[in-house]
Amino acid sequence: MKIMKSPIIVAHPVTGAIVTMFEGKDGKNYGRVRVDVSVYAIVDNMESKVRRSALITLTEDVIEDKGDTLKDGAVYLVNGQPGRLIVIESTTPFYDGQDPKTKGKGGEVITSNGLPVFRDTIFTQDPDAHDKLISSDRVEDVSEATAETQEEGANAPF
Repeated sequence: MKIMKSPIIVAHPVTGAIVTMFEGKDGKNYGRVRVDVSVYAIVDNMESKVRRSALITLTEDVIEDKGDTLKDGAVYLVNGQPGRLIVIESTTPFYDGQDPKTKGKGGEVITSNGLPVFRDTIFTQDPDAHDKLISSDRVEDVSEATAETQEEGANAPF
């Protein structure tokens, strides 16, 4: 996987469409564009390449204004400037009907302090924005076990 510095537009995997149109709750037409980026991430002290994806909703006038710039493989720009994708986690859903984060597809629900964890990926142009991840109960269990092991090790004879 090639590391991409800015999110690029990706065609719909089934229809091949760049913009997927839909009618909003307000009766107006909107379009969604998928953007992807590959980044390096460190999780539990392991660095790996990960792909992040986000869906950006556009009004009809924005779709018309962007015109030919909305094409597969193009860098997604707002006001001529690229952005990036960040991940935000919470113990409350970001939207109605959102499923909680799981260990793998269909796996156990990940919790933090006993509450399910929800995840969203958003596009931002804020250079100071960063991922907002919360510790899962599993990570806290590992941290406690590590602390106990370190304490035992500190008391061990040389």
